[in-house]
Amino acid sequence: ASQVEKAIRSSVEAAWKNGDKQLWRMYFAAGKNGKPEKPSNGDFLARISRCIIREEETPELEEAL
Repeated sequence: ASQVEKAIRSSVEAAWKNGDKQLWRMYFAAGKNGKPEKPSNGDFLARISRCIIREEETPELEEAL
């Protein structure tokens, strides 16, 4: 269980650091410096999961991105 949790934390950290900063601005609130602040791992996964579900429900959104 602890290895799975560590893998999740590492994956979220890598996605946040290496992901598209413009995309993060679309989905996460800006902090004091105007850039999105890294959310908790749970918040990050919940937001990304909701976006994936929404995209599955409305495939035409994929074409807009």
